[in-house]
Amino acid sequence: MSVDFCLDFETLGKDHDCVVLSFSILGFDPFKDDYTFEELVPMVKTWKIDIKQQIKDGRTISKDTLEWWKNQTEEVQKVLEPSDSDTPPSVFIEELHQYLESFDRSYTTLVYCRGTDFDLPILRDLVGKYSEYDKYDFLTKFWNIRDIRSLLCGRLDNNLSTTFLKEQDIPGFIKHNSAHDVAKAVFELQESRKFINT
Repeated sequence: MSVDFCLDFETLGKDHDCVVLSFSILGFDPFKDDYTFEELVPMVKTWKIDIKQQIKDGRTISKDTLEWWKNQTEEVQKVLEPSDSDTPPSVFIEELHQYLESFDRSYTTLVYCRGTDFDLPILRDLVGKYSEYDKYDFLTKFWNIRDIRSLLCGRLDNNLSTTFLKEQDIPGFIKHNSAHDVAKAVFELQESRKFINT
């Protein structure tokens, strides 16, 4: 089976060295065209990452982002609550590496995220700080990184469109839940491909 990946962070800032709250990733078959959103959500692998350890290690928090979180739903704000099961950052990177290795990745494996200026610099910073892995080829070859927004703009021939499906069109979708954001992105990739092929 061919495999591509889609990923998403929830954080306490926008800088590459910000504190991360959660990270989700999904390895999926890019040629399968009948995934449902409900099927994708439980396939997503998610880590809730230890905030206290990151603060000790000098990672940053943005006051603006903290204020932004206060305006989110209670359900989404749960990611802010520390728990004994939060994963230390170094363990997260090692477990993510094991997750990636569990797939038959190839020279053509693609990695998708919404924009390449947010999630990827954060992940590269974490990989560089908490592991010995090559931060540029950790996920896939650096030239195989793809931006979902640009792809959707091209597929829809609309430079202002950054999404294919409205949130209200996906029953059960929870915005700013990293697992749901990843599942929605993969679902949009699939549905937009079917749209342009009709």
